[in-house]
Amino acid sequence: MTAPEHYTAGGIETIDYIRAKLTPEGFIGYCEGNILKYQSRWRRKGGLRDLQKSNEYLGWLIDAIAKHAVGEAIEKLPDAGSLDALLIERRGMVGAMTAEAQALGLYEDDYGAPGEPPRCQSGICE
Repeated sequence: MTAPEHYTAGGIETIDYIRAKLTPEGFIGYCEGNILKYQSRWRRKGGLRDLQKSNEYLGWLIDAIAKHAVGEAIEKLPDAGSLDALLIERRGMVGAMTAEAQALGLYEDDYGAPGEPPRCQSGICE
């Protein structure tokens, strides 16, 4: 569907203005309401045109949900400094666990201790 002139007055399409002014949740609700409106009235008022409008709002709803979900996922990611700190912490924990396992005699296996060559012949262990 193309936007009529009265929807683009002022240099911005009305739906873009509404999307910009509402929160993601608000815009999702706005789209849901319009889908319900157009699907409820299509037989008595707008016919196929109302179904097309409903479909357009459904597309905007899908886009908004996808963008909102991606945005939420990105917000939940730790920042780079936090990731570095987690990696350093994990390396330290692994190192401490390795040292403790070696002290208890639990670490060595057929591949030998860290930094040692495998104990299998030719480095190929079965």
